[in-house]
Amino acid sequence: MKVLPELTDKLSLYLGNEVKYDIIDRGSKDPLKWSEVNIIFENFWSARNIILSLGRAVEVLEHIVVRRTIIDFARQIVDLYQE
Repeated sequence: MKVLPELTDKLSLYLGNEVKYDIIDRGSKDPLKWSEVNIIFENFWSARNIILSLGRAVEVLEHIVVRRTIIDFARQIVDLYQE
């Protein structure tokens, strides 16, 4: 997962104590300095809910099912609120 630099040092605040994570890279490979983070969620639903709550501050890179679900939920939200 990619995480905005402003969020990287506050991950435990946003993820909670039960979610385990490792910061793989603090933006040395990314021109916008996004960090690459490996996050271990308790389950699929927890992953989806937490990722959605973080909005544009995170990007799912792996686990295609989670990525597709985030895209689907985002489209549903846009459809609901679009005028």
